[in-house]
Amino acid sequence: MGLGSPAQVFIGYRRADRPAVSTLAHAIENLGYSVFWDEDLVAGDAWHESLDRRILSAKATIIVWSQEVLNTPESPVWREATIANKRGNLLNVIIDDVGIPFPFSRIHCEDLCPRVGGDRYWPRSKGNDAWDAHPGFQKLSDALKRKVGATEVEIRKRKKSAVWVALATIVIALIGVLGWGAIRFEAFRQTQTPPITLYAQGEAFRDCDEPSQCPEMVVVPSGSFVMGQARDESLRESDEAPAHSVQLAAFAVSRFEISRGEFSRFVGATNYVQAGGCWTDVDHNGGFTQNANGGFTNVGFVQGSETEPAVCISWDDAVAYVAWLSRMTSRQYRLLSESEWEYVARAGATSGDYPATARALCRIANGSDTAGSAAITRVQDRVRDPVPCDDGDRWTAERTDYDPNAFGLVHLIGNAQEWVQDCYANTYDRAPTDGGAFQLVDCERHVLRGGSWYNGMRDLRYAARTFYRPPNGPARRSDTGFRIATSDLIVR
Repeated sequence: MGLGSPAQVFIGYRRADRPAVSTLAHAIENLGYSVFWDEDLVAGDAWHESLDRRILSAKATIIVWSQEVLNTPESPVWREATIANKRGNLLNVIIDDVGIPFPFSRIHCEDLCPRVGGDRYWPRSKGNDAWDAHPGFQKLSDALKRKVGATEVEIRKRKKSAVWVALATIVIALIGVLGWGAIRFEAFRQTQTPPITLYAQGEAFRDCDEPSQCPEMVVVPSGSFVMGQARDESLRESDEAPAHSVQLAAFAVSRFEISRGEFSRFVGATNYVQAGGCWTDVDHNGGFTQNANGGFTNVGFVQGSETEPAVCISWDDAVAYVAWLSRMTSRQYRLLSESEWEYVARAGATSGDYPATARALCRIANGSDTAGSAAITRVQDRVRDPVPCDDGDRWTAERTDYDPNAFGLVHLIGNAQEWVQDCYANTYDRAPTDGGAFQLVDCERHVLRGGSWYNGMRDLRYAARTFYRPPNGPARRSDTGFRIATSDLIVR
């Protein structure tokens, strides 16, 4: 179907998969639905603007996932899937034996893989009769009925019926005016799709009218990178291998770590209680001890500003915060996955262990420098590889004290270790490659990334990872915090 009139069904796919989509589109049309699948465009019309109009007017969007799509994260198909997911009308299908990428994997997928011989584009017939033997197509047909409702043929019949209903209603109303009584009725109700905001790469936004109420978010582009360290890297730890390629769709991440002030508003709004205390460096001697009264308001040192990061935060504290923020803003917030964290930390860097030279690291990362390490009273607990400079901060630092990275994000390295969504595994053998988080049913250890004011050079590397599980009490320490992300947006 061309661009002349709105279509009920939009199909998003890669050009290389056109033969398979051609048979599928015509089979759906034979069911009675109008379909747009980019078969032809109006001359002179900007293709991306036309596709935006088409996908926003469709009642159902079918995304055809294949190996071609997964190999091309910059393809418009990913953006079309994000729009459909946002609108709640996404239908996933696969034509290759592939997995649905995060965050679209929560939507049910129909398997339209070939079932006869080795013909990838079976059936070739454009009539839906040839598809009747395919079990996935019947399920897709049922899903379309739920999403779209009536076909165009049925709609025309209903319109004719509605004309007679309207005429009868007018007669009844006139009779009522003449003395038979007024009859109140509602003939039709049209549901309007709420406006959708399109975000540009690099754009910053907040979901609250008051800037102090919500974290500032920055849109980062889709892309791919190599996560972890090669086995021949001198500083590589065993849990940083094997190095592997990860492909990510665009998402947004908080510019800064969640601050003490932002976490305070959550606690005040929900009466949240941090039970169990926090491990703090009470004696400033370089060793952490359990403080039963510790928490984000009692971290063992003085934080000079509400914009310093909230520390003494457990993974459960962080998850509670994003659940509250999601309810308050109606946008689905979450913790970053581990691969997302390393992607935004590297910000395009493809080599090297650090975001700067060792001495220049003081402008970017608040770690344990020469002055901070020397201030530890117990010599045996001093950091053995301090940053060779003095950044002026002994503990946590304010947001504006350090330079942003290439994505405009601050304090990804140093300041506070950041909780991510993943369960800790001692290798990347089972790590997701689509930007999703590694999950286990019973997860006892969650990953921390980025190092902190307490850490030296080895722990301030892009690839460095750790977990924290104290012998008793909650996993809170006066250098653990977090930042947040969301995929619940459409990036143009």
